[in-house]
Amino acid sequence: MENDKLKLSALGIQCLATVCISYMGSLTGFVCAWPSYTVANFTSNTTVLDRQMNSMDISLLGGLPNLGGLLATPFCGYAFNTLGRKYATIMFGLPYIIAWVIVALTKSVPMILIASTIAGIGIAGQNISLIFIAEISHDSIRGGLTACSASGYFFGILMSYILGGYLTYYQVVYAHLILTIICVLTLYLLKESPVYLVLVGKEEEAAKSIAFYNRVDVTSKIVEMNIRKIKIQLDPRLEKILENEKDVEFTEELLNAKLGEIVNKRKESSWKIFKKSKSSKRALSTVLILIAATIMMGSVVLQVYAEPLFKEAVPTMSSNLCAIFLAVDFLVASIVCVLIIDKFGRKLHLHRWLRCHTVCFIGRSVFTRGPRFLQQYCHEFRVDCKLLDIIHLQSIGEHHRSGPCVLLLLCRLLLGNSVYIT
Repeated sequence: MENDKLKLSALGIQCLATVCISYMGSLTGFVCAWPSYTVANFTSNTTVLDRQMNSMDISLLGGLPNLGGLLATPFCGYAFNTLGRKYATIMFGLPYIIAWVIVALTKSVPMILIASTIAGIGIAGQNISLIFIAEISHDSIRGGLTACSASGYFFGILMSYILGGYLTYYQVVYAHLILTIICVLTLYLLKESPVYLVLVGKEEEAAKSIAFYNRVDVTSKIVEMNIRKIKIQLDPRLEKILENEKDVEFTEELLNAKLGEIVNKRKESSWKIFKKSKSSKRALSTVLILIAATIMMGSVVLQVYAEPLFKEAVPTMSSNLCAIFLAVDFLVASIVCVLIIDKFGRKLHLHRWLRCHTVCFIGRSVFTRGPRFLQQYCHEFRVDCKLLDIIHLQSIGEHHRSGPCVLLLLCRLLLGNSVYIT
């Protein structure tokens, strides 16, 4: 399969497209990290708001973005299947802009909380946008590029912690607003997902999209081969053949039909197909358990309230510097994940990180009386595995069945985060 090898130019364009989409993750990082260094301002007598925030307001400030994401998640699938991957991703970038505009213009505590909830709508769409990355990536690098969404998120957290430590309140808000607008504008440079275009019957545009992301001519064999591969993945006959593999006559009857006929005539929704798929249900159950365990690790709470927690955990060090070290630790871990996930597989990689987390969690307890640097390291070494869980599920199911699974997972993830943080 010489023709199926990834060209260097194709690798470059797919990586650039992934950076643009993963930049959405940085916007989520801005929202999640922002409370960490603004809590002190919001609770002080010299707050920039019209009144001091109480403990309930502070809890809501960290929890409402997840609640907003939870409410918006059920509509994400409809938006991505109706508007397309590209324009739905752009649409879900707008709530971030609206949220930061509100924060920049208001001093009202309720309006700040409303802005946090609106930002949560963008968080829901940002998490679903990893489907866009998966659909434009070559098979050999799909896992790594999809995992880049986590790197974008942790990069956003790092940038926000740095800005929060050296800029004033309004300078941080305006910086976040400008970076958010830049992100939305860069998404316009991308081509639509070829999977979506084939799904809606626009094969000519799908061919142009494949040619763009693979840096080949539209009439190339690679384009034809990719379109055929997408049709096979979207063809519901695959599930029926697997369910009736012992029925030779039924299998032959399905295979004799033209490849595109059943795809175009299919009337069943993704949810109905998902309900009939035992493999997708089994995968969903497994990953739901992993997500519940991930939330209980506490890394999400640590990111949202990093500085207040570090003031108590490591009082001899700068809380902002500790938060920056934490973000660097997360970012490095996610980059390592990107580099090795396609080589070593999803399951083995997940097991290794969970073992590391367990060792460091025990170490944090053991070194309560030891050197400060050991306490600091063990406190920071946390890896949020939620994206790896979704990648694992994305790899198990076909394109038309993984969408509902991801939506259910995000509902569970956002609900758990909202309750746990609040």
